[in-house]
Amino acid sequence: MLDRGNADVVLFPEVTITDPDGNTITRPATAGIPARATVQPLGSTTDDQDGAGFVTGPTRYRLRLTRSYAGPVLGRQSRVEWNGDRYAVLGDPVHFTGSRKTAHTDYVIGRA
Repeated sequence: MLDRGNADVVLFPEVTITDPDGNTITRPATAGIPARATVQPLGSTTDDQDGAGFVTGPTRYRLRLTRSYAGPVLGRQSRVEWNGDRYAVLGDPVHFTGSRKTAHTDYVIGRA
């Protein structure tokens, strides 16, 4: 299950550049890296300000890259393209290191 994905994604890892003013900044790479991943919905945030009980807000997804992925770890400025849409990486990656057979990294992504 950790070696097969259910989706093809394009990753735009975080890169560090120097802007025209000489400042060092981070941004997504301009060239994408194709990868295989498992993408699963995590749910939506609830915004019930008027008491109507409607669920609004962006849907978040768990992104688990296959263990064959050997590229860079995705940072907060990274972007993921999936199903024609761009998603931002939310928060820090979660590394599962319980054993070699189950080791993997999960990311949370949301609309950019």
